[in-house]
Amino acid sequence: MGLVEKHRGSETADDLLNRFLLARRSKVKDAFKMLKHDLEWREKEDSLTIRSKTAREMLRGDTNPAGKEFHDQMFPHGYLGTCKMGRPVFYQNFGRQFDADKLEKVANIKHEDLARYNIWMMERLAEMMNFQGQWVIIVDLDGWNLGQLTLKHMKRLQYVRQFVDKNSNHYPERKPVISAAFKQQIAGCSYKCKALVPERM
Repeated sequence: MGLVEKHRGSETADDLLNRFLLARRSKVKDAFKMLKHDLEWREKEDSLTIRSKTAREMLRGDTNPAGKEFHDQMFPHGYLGTCKMGRPVFYQNFGRQFDADKLEKVANIKHEDLARYNIWMMERLAEMMNFQGQWVIIVDLDGWNLGQLTLKHMKRLQYVRQFVDKNSNHYPERKPVISAAFKQQIAGCSYKCKALVPERM
């Protein structure tokens, strides 16, 4: 239980264990297997250190300021407030302008950097909600035409799916209540988000 105590934040051990039980439909053996994998992952990724950093530190903004600026322009994201049920709402725009290959070529921000930045976003979001309850994540797919997916779209979809799967495996029953939304469906949330500064999370 040592690693549970280390990584649970302000969540009680009982609540943490219950989340993993719910995620595995109360199958104790499967839940402990999932929890063991999660704790090993957290140790490997050093999630506690990641949580303590700023977005600027995660994206090497001091040594690569142009790269971070390019990232923030290509990937508008941020905390929008709370929903009517009091759950924190986080917005991510993986729309037409998001291009992981271009981020690596132009901004020198690689897939590994983005993967760790995703951990940072989820850890800071969990901390913001005091490690209690659920969140809502809006994934904006503006510009996508699901009836006419190109190879580029498919690659982007696989990229987004990686983060969704990672979040489901390591933040079970936070739900990430993930909404795949298009601009006309979210009433301008994307415009509000562009003004947010991730460091303020």
